[in-house]
This record gives sequence, structure tokens and C-alpha cells, in this order.
Amino acid sequence: MKRRRTTGLIVLASILFVGSLARGRDILQSGMPWQSRSIQPDTRQSVLRRDDAVSYCFDAKAAILLTSGHDGLPGRGGEDDNLNGIIDDRSEMGAVPSDDRCLSPADPGYSGAADRDETMVISRGTYVRCDSAERILTHDGWWIGE
Repeated sequence: MKRRRTTGLIVLASILFVGSLARGRDILQSGMPWQSRSIQPDTRQSVLRRDDAVSYCFDAKAAILLTSGHDGLPGRGGEDDNLNGIIDDRSEMGAVPSDDRCLSPADPGYSGAADRDETMVISRGTYVRCDSAERILTHDGWWIGE
């Protein structure tokens, strides 16, 4: 019994070893260069030349908003999220898990949300559009200066 277990382990180890050797051979024969290559980061000018580039600068007074989601109701629609006896009152805004949204000036729907009565300012200080370029937003994500 012990001999069979030992033989099985030896066979398994041999298969794994041969497989590792074969994989190593494939990698070496793939022609992949092993020397390191330097990657040049994008410059502000190259990113600003893109059609989708928008410049953002930090504004300490800019508002971060919390507003209702697609159902137009604070918290989870039709439920008393904070258990105060009132369903869908403003104090339920942001209840988990609800469709309420937290928005900054860079987010779509920010200006519309700012005009709604139920929207709350929950923080100040965020990035807003500007002419200079501390940060640049593109479809690929944020570019942050040198």
C-alpha cells in the first residue's frame, strides 16, 4: 500500500517537472526579449492634443453632492431606511443599498442634481474644469502631472 502511494507521488512529480521544462522551453523559443525597455510617460502637451482631453484643477469650495438615483426617492424607494417612521424622507439619502448617487463636478448629471431639492452637499473640495492642467481626464482615465 505504501509502495503504491510513493510510486504515485513520484509519477505525479515527474509529470509536473516535465511540464515545467516544456513550458520553460516554449517561453524561451517564443522570441520574447528579456531586456528591459524604458517607457516614456505621456506629456501634458501630448495628452492635451487629444480630442477627448478635459483639464481639471482642484477647487476647495466645489461641492460633492449626494442625490437620489433613478427612482427619484431618497434611500431605498418605499422603505423606511432609517426606521424613524417616515418612508422616503430626505434623511434616508444614501442608505445602503440604494440607487442614490454621490456626484462631483466631473460626473455626468451633476448640474441637474444640484438643482433638485433633495440633493445634499456632503463635502467640499474636488476637481473642476479649468484652463490649466493639474489633471486631465480622457476616455482612458486620468492623466496626473509630472
